[in-house]
Amino acid sequence: MKNLRPPRFSLVELLIVIAILVLLAAMVLPMLARSRERTRRIECARQLRQIGLGMMMYANDFDNYLPSILPSPTRYLEPLAELNYVTEDRLWSCPSSSVQENDPELSAFAYLGSGMRDSSRNPSSDSVMHDIYDNHPGNEWNNVLYLDIHVEGGNPLRSLDFQNKYESFATP
Repeated sequence: MKNLRPPRFSLVELLIVIAILVLLAAMVLPMLARSRERTRRIECARQLRQIGLGMMMYANDFDNYLPSILPSPTRYLEPLAELNYVTEDRLWSCPSSSVQENDPELSAFAYLGSGMRDSSRNPSSDSVMHDIYDNHPGNEWNNVLYLDIHVEGGNPLRSLDFQNKYESFATP
């Protein structure tokens, strides 16, 4: 009688399969990291827009004036939290930032100034807030909130047009 043994894989065949799996993992993992960072950028832009909506509600209640940067430039966004225009504490920090502060005084966004909302000639190109310098890894991305409450993202280091959009509107 013949001995029936199930076929086995040789060592070489197993090593080839393992090498293929390692190569596939090496190709997929960077794509997953990039997609995770894109998701964080989108969440950061959403949070910036939510703060912008709170600023516009504030302006509606205060004769079209945005929060003032006076008397203290580090306390300019606190009225939005104190007067309940922005009620979620997590909106003050960007998910990509290495520092997670849920305090308007330590916000992950830079406020570019105060003044009358109606004094702008072109609200779709006048920026109000943007990410602080190190919110996104490698500083290759910044989200910018404009006076008409739309948010754009881009690479300020590569695009001169995007750098020019950082300019704030003139305060009367």
